[in-house]
Amino acid sequence: MVKIVIVGVEGSVNLGFILRLAMNFDVEDIVLVNPQQIDWDEVKRFSAKAHPLIERLSIKNSFNEAFSPDELKVCTSAIISEEDFLRQSITIDEYRRLLIEREGRVALVFGRESTGLTREELKQCDVVLTIPTSSKYPALNLSHAVAILLYETYVTLGKAYREPGRRPVLASSQDIQGIKDDISKLVSCIAMDENKRERLTRSIINIISRGNPRKAEARALSFVLKRILRRMNCN
Repeated sequence: MVKIVIVGVEGSVNLGFILRLAMNFDVEDIVLVNPQQIDWDEVKRFSAKAHPLIERLSIKNSFNEAFSPDELKVCTSAIISEEDFLRQSITIDEYRRLLIEREGRVALVFGRESTGLTREELKQCDVVLTIPTSSKYPALNLSHAVAILLYETYVTLGKAYREPGRRPVLASSQDIQGIKDDISKLVSCIAMDENKRERLTRSIINIISRGNPRKAEARALSFVLKRILRRMNCN
């Protein structure tokens, strides 16, 4: 389970966008810690069809109240420093591994638009995560940071393709073997040297295998190869 915790949110537009993102990525547990002056009509307008989540928001007065004991607190910061123990950030790849290896709830924690999380708040985090950006302008808009991490979380947890009709249909081993056979025949027709044939065949097969083609793509490629073989009288 994934939860979003927003500390001291200052913008109604940002909050509306965050609710919309939460619905995009199947997150229903959203906690606001000490939100600032919020225009709830504006939140509703910018959350679009996600406006029912407004009624489900949990509002807490302190940072500690936002979490349960079993949650991994992944806090975000635009500032990283190897010399500052509070800002030694994990990478996105390390975050993905944490999601895969850890069972239980994960709380994604985002700070204020203006100042982010305080040092006292960072002390209570389990890990700090920084989204890599250009050094020319490293600070992301709050809702943009939420979007990036929710996407990474959604895909890493394997939820992106669970719904019927959304999982790609990959080529079967039989489909791939048919393509390999046709490639081998085609290369044999155009290359006389045995070592060259072997190198060419292996190289093309490697490309096909790394491409992990969909079933429809494999059928299209097989159709083209067979037509070429027929035109060249290669058997």
